[in-house]
Amino acid sequence: MAGLSGLLTSRLRTESHNRPWRVLHACELASDAAALAESQSLIGMAPQLLSREFWPSRTPRELSLLTVWHDVRDWRHELNDAEAASDIQLVHAHSFPSAMAGIRGTLPLVYEFTSTIDQVAATQAVSGPWLVRSLRVAEQFVLSRAGAVVTRSSSMHKTAMERGTLPENLFTIPEPVPAEDPLVNSTNWALQHHIHQPNGPLFIGLPDGVTGAEFILRAFAAMLPEVQHAILLLESNQPEEARRLLRDLNLSEAVRVFSPSERTSALSCADVVIAHGSSDASGCNRSLLRALAYGRPVIATDLPENRECAPEGQGCIWYASGDAGDLVRRARFIAGDKDFCRSLGESGREFIRTHRSATAIARRYDAVYRHAIARRSERLPRIPMPKLYALGEA
Repeated sequence: MAGLSGLLTSRLRTESHNRPWRVLHACELASDAAALAESQSLIGMAPQLLSREFWPSRTPRELSLLTVWHDVRDWRHELNDAEAASDIQLVHAHSFPSAMAGIRGTLPLVYEFTSTIDQVAATQAVSGPWLVRSLRVAEQFVLSRAGAVVTRSSSMHKTAMERGTLPENLFTIPEPVPAEDPLVNSTNWALQHHIHQPNGPLFIGLPDGVTGAEFILRAFAAMLPEVQHAILLLESNQPEEARRLLRDLNLSEAVRVFSPSERTSALSCADVVIAHGSSDASGCNRSLLRALAYGRPVIATDLPENRECAPEGQGCIWYASGDAGDLVRRARFIAGDKDFCRSLGESGREFIRTHRSATAIARRYDAVYRHAIARRSERLPRIPMPKLYALGEA
């Protein structure tokens, strides 16, 4: 049982009224489910983790029907061994092969649907479009037969519906926001970046690439005449390109460039965060969410996937996508009202703590597991009780 060497059992801890579900997380990499398993253990569940990353067969291979079905076969053997060696109640699959194997098993199955088979095929060498079509049929089988399907965004929710998932079996549970690192004493960091002024607002710009950086910088240049002594900290993983933009826009005195690794220090200094762009492929705008977790008010691009991060606008005000003038107006307004700025930041932090923390997200899986087990019970064949006759009776 090669896979059982990676079977890590989390001990039961009692904190909530959730059922102590004994759930097996089946994943390609331990990191795919480790955070969820840990948070579930904190609220009273008893998760176990079965990762494929240390199996002997875990080597890069060309995607083909043969390799996929070999993976499914391997997963079926490992799940059988895990079921025999422990008292798990259901399987929570985090990959297509583990889900396909789980469908064939005896336990209720929950499928965490985070990427389509098309997206998986796009990252690997494939032998032709017919392969993707064949795998999509198998994917539809899994989505229609799983006891429950979990997506993390409205876009994946829609995709799951289009590919055969019944509405009553579909749950959307967003990705949890990791606990924020403690905000640090940023005095030394600020001095290193020559941030000395205490009088004006300090903005942080979190762009999604060079185009986003230029958009934020042009809006900031338009804002400067009306918001005196303002400073902008611009995050960039291409500092030379960012500094070229500063020279072109004559902003070298009012803007400082920092790397993504310095974000905690920058947030310690900030008054307002400008988040430009949209969510990533998982449906999560991590920059926006982390800023909210730190209690910083955010001015964010008004896009459906961003509003999904904070459905009631807690911690955020929105500017029209591509409209630098609207961004300037919002930034000028929020910079001029310190009480509103502080209140907005606090509401965002409370929203993350209440609705998007690891334990808050883990609690939402209780309903998912109840549903999967109930659906499995409904599908079990009803075997009539045998009728006994005394010897000699007709």
